[in-house]
Parts: sequence; C-alpha cells; structure tokens
Amino acid sequence: MSGPPPPPAGPPASSCTPPCATDSDGLCSLTLLALADAGQARREPSWGQPARLSLPRGVQNGLTAALDAAVTDTPDTAPLLTLLRCAGSSTAA
Repeated sequence: MSGPPPPPAGPPASSCTPPCATDSDGLCSLTLLALADAGQARREPSWGQPARLSLPRGVQNGLTAALDAAVTDTPDTAPLLTLLRCAGSSTAA
C-alpha cells in the first residue's frame, strides 16, 4: 500500500514578485539586485502568494519612473543613476 499523494508543490522559495512592472524586466531585475545589495530591498515571504520585495517609500516611488526613463526612445539614465547612488550612500557608514 502506498500513502496519500504528496501535496501539490507551491512556488519555489526563491521566487519573488518584483515591485515594478515595466517593459524592461531585465533592467528591473538588475536594479533590484543592486538595491538588495545596498540593503534597500528585502524579501517578504508569504504563505498564500509569491514573496514580494519591500522597498523604502522613496525608492519605491522613483523606481518605475527611473526605469521607464532609461528605456525610452531617447534614454535618460540620470534618474536611475541617482536612485542607485542614493540607495548605496544610505548604507555607507
């Protein structure tokens, strides 16, 4: 006799819902990685849904606009660079 079937597998623990929805998914992922490295993005696990990234309010507010500006027909990376510099400097001792 075999036991009951195993429960269905949920999403992997490493899956995470990024807090930005933009046409530049690769750039978004790299930006979130840099923010996490600077201590500005934290994973919030959840039992009922995919984990989410938590960002400080100022970072969250500027992230989508900065990413959108960087991938337009005439790219402007200044907002994204400023966001990353500020995130990095806020963790410097």
